[in-house]
Amino acid sequence: MISISSEVKTAAILSFAFVFCSCSVRDGVVANHSFLSGSDRKQKQKVVVLQKKLEIAERSLAKNQAEVEDLRSLLYDAQLDSIESRVAMLERKWQIDPVALSQALYQETARLFLEERETLYQILQANVSVHRAQSLIDRILQLITQINDCAIRAP
Repeated sequence: MISISSEVKTAAILSFAFVFCSCSVRDGVVANHSFLSGSDRKQKQKVVVLQKKLEIAERSLAKNQAEVEDLRSLLYDAQLDSIESRVAMLERKWQIDPVALSQALYQETARLFLEERETLYQILQANVSVHRAQSLIDRILQLITQINDCAIRAP
């Protein structure tokens, strides 16, 4: 007589059970599919179409968001360039004649570079080009301080 170990018997039983279960599940899926009505099939098709449209829209959204970020970065760079050139121009005028400049601008120092300071604040809040924006704010505040000090000391 052939002796079969208990491990082999267990493996054979588990294999048979696995094959049996997979056949029954497959038959159930086929049976469910054959009982679908025309409206159920249309609903499934509608779901598939909507899922595909959603995937396309999500890809488009991601692409558009990347484009918006690129444009925002370009805008901030252009604003920083513009502000930097205005600050540099005023610094050059300060180098030429600080007394005349301070007397001309003393009444306006509170509003001096007000729009630019607000723009720089927004750029800082967006956490873009932080070092450059902070450097420009420092230069602006230094100019305002120098204009006020000079105007106060001038006769």
